[in-house]
Amino acid sequence: MSRPAVSVGLVAALLLGLPESALAKCEDPPAPKVSWQGCDKRNADLRDKDLQGANLQGALLAGAKMGRANLRGANLNKASLLDADLSPTVDFREATLSEANLKGVDLTYAKLDSADLRGANLEGALLEEVSLSRADLEGARLVDANLVGANLQGANLKDAFLRGAKLSRANLKDAKLEGVKLTGINLSGATWIDGRICAPQSIGTCNK
Repeated sequence: MSRPAVSVGLVAALLLGLPESALAKCEDPPAPKVSWQGCDKRNADLRDKDLQGANLQGALLAGAKMGRANLRGANLNKASLLDADLSPTVDFREATLSEANLKGVDLTYAKLDSADLRGANLEGALLEEVSLSRADLEGARLVDANLVGANLQGANLKDAFLRGAKLSRANLKDAKLEGVKLTGINLSGATWIDGRICAPQSIGTCNK
């Protein structure tokens, strides 16, 4: 006797504890405050879409095309964006990306001001020239991430994992660095937490 097929979306919804009725919303078109919690949106074309304030908690967005999308204030807690195409830019200002999987994602020039990235996986991510002012990156995994020229002014990096990360020319003024290990990190030309510019060949510490 054949068994009924179970959709990926249904599995995701059940894992998140969502009622099966919530699946109907996965078919809703992209719009501000749309609820796609736990939905399977892999490889979706979301370029230029307005998803401001949308609920994408736990959504599968791997391989999605999201260039120029407006996700300001959206909830992407525990969402997976592996291999998502975010070029040329995406607006994640004030969005919740806590525990999201952004491993290896190209976020160059993305807007992440005041975003919640606590515990997010940004290992190997490209964050060159990214605006992360006042972002909360507590406990985030930034191993081997490229943060050259990134704006981290006022950001919370407490207990973030930065091994192998690149921070030359980054703006760290007023950033919180408690518990952060900077051993081997290139800080040449970076703006330090007190506003001074780190000298060339500043490795692991900001030299005058």
